[in-house]
Amino acid sequence: MAKWGEVIEITEFKQIGDKGDIITMYRYRAKSKAGTVFTLELPEGDIAPDKVDAALAKKAELLDKTKSL
Repeated sequence: MAKWGEVIEITEFKQIGDKGDIITMYRYRAKSKAGTVFTLELPEGDIAPDKVDAALAKKAELLDKTKSL
């Protein structure tokens, strides 16, 4: 488990871009340390492990702060 939480599921899907091109997207379903379940969608070009971990950590932190209000 990462410091921010854990990935539960990864789903690959296709999406039509603004110019009519087909974009491969990845939907990450994750759970934060506080137990908040959330999703994050990223294009194929942004799925380097360090980028994904940073994006998931940022969203988990934001949601955990919001939950604690």
